[in-house]
Amino acid sequence: MSTPSDLIPERYEVIKLKSGTEVVGMTRDLGETIEITLPMICQLSLVPGTPRTNAVFYPYAPLSAEEKVNIPKYEIIHRNLMNEQFVPYYDSASSKWMDMIENKSIPLANKEDMKVQEVMKRHLARIIESDREFIDAPEEEFIEEVLEDLEREYEQEEFKYAVAPKDKKKIH
Repeated sequence: MSTPSDLIPERYEVIKLKSGTEVVGMTRDLGETIEITLPMICQLSLVPGTPRTNAVFYPYAPLSAEEKVNIPKYEIIHRNLMNEQFVPYYDSASSKWMDMIENKSIPLANKEDMKVQEVMKRHLARIIESDREFIDAPEEEFIEEVLEDLEREYEQEEFKYAVAPKDKKKIH
């Protein structure tokens, strides 16, 4: 018979694998394996101009249909309790990820996103290659070229009635 402790993960842990990957999540010891519920990878980076650190959580197995991963103990170099300061951030990120999985609402890039990305890469390369420094706002001609290029990429019904920006010097 199952007990509540069989159903509830025991603790939040940071697990370092032989591959070098660090995985965080809610864990249960199952003997030969460690079960991790909603495993995530955490990336820490300094916020420029501040003494603070930004913690970004990514799913460990984003393409998996399962929310749990079993890792054999022989693949684990070490395991530690997660610093309590990070638990609320992990909980928030893993909860959002679980909602996206359940609702099939993971915001994947589509062809339209890729078109914009390609247009912007082309024009950014042009800016970088030019000798002129863009300290001031870009010239109107340049903005017009970018908008025309985007328009060519998006010759679709939904953009026919889009209103042009009032201030031609603003890109966004």
